[in-house]
Amino acid sequence: MRHMLLVMVAWLCGGAAVAQTSDPPTLVLPPPPEYSAAPSTLRLPTDYSLQAVEQARGNLARWRDAERRRMGAYIPARGPDGLAQRVLPGVGGYFALFADTATRPGIAYGYWSDPASDVATRSVVRGLVLMNPYTICGSQLPWAGDAYLGDITYLGNAWRPDSDALDLALSGSPDARTVNGRELPASAVLPFAPSQQLPDISRFYPQRALEREIEAAVLMGCHVEVDFTLRCGVIGVDVPRPSLGAAGWRAENYESDFGQAAIRAMQSSRLRVAETTDDGQPSAGACVRRRIRFAIPR
Repeated sequence: MRHMLLVMVAWLCGGAAVAQTSDPPTLVLPPPPEYSAAPSTLRLPTDYSLQAVEQARGNLARWRDAERRRMGAYIPARGPDGLAQRVLPGVGGYFALFADTATRPGIAYGYWSDPASDVATRSVVRGLVLMNPYTICGSQLPWAGDAYLGDITYLGNAWRPDSDALDLALSGSPDARTVNGRELPASAVLPFAPSQQLPDISRFYPQRALEREIEAAVLMGCHVEVDFTLRCGVIGVDVPRPSLGAAGWRAENYESDFGQAAIRAMQSSRLRVAETTDDGQPSAGACVRRRIRFAIPR
């Protein structure tokens, strides 16, 4: 395994740097998996009004606390052949995410797995995916992020007829999920603000792709906010076939991993661009493209 990573970022807007290569395949996420039914002792909201679902917030955390008290303390495995005891089962399905948390509001699907989780600890549901992605300058933002159990409501493993109405109520309005802006000239160059330091994007390289030496290029659509930070989604991900270890390889198995890595990298630091392009065009309110390439030196 090579330990040095190379992550190249095309920071020019419009056609200057991005148009040097063709656009990657449009990001297409697989449908939600089929989840097992929730434990019978886990109370789910039966009323899908926004008020009722908010009142049920933290239901999975309360179930976790009750189960841990009933089962007793978690006992880790001992020895190479040992098995952990008093293990909490995982719970998968749909979750209501609220606007007053760090996640993007809406209904998302995911799986909670924390076998040793203890009473009142801040356990997390990781990698939640929104049923209806946000759209930013022609790109998609389907990943809601990670959420603490106490901040969300577990809705069960089935999509109900009234789930769409709840999803809309959580986000506020259809317009709340769409961000558009004006297009800059293809020749315009938009640099970063003076003294702006780029984040170390290599630390976001997806682990399983790194282990298999799989590379990718992520094309992002970004909106320049009023404070000149970037709000981005993913237009497409290009995952070339690896030269080694290609048995069973499928590009779609890694597209989501690289897309999420690019989003996390962009959100890791509040990067600011210049107030104007090189030809004097104002940047705030504009749509720009950014290409991030995850590559391993050969």
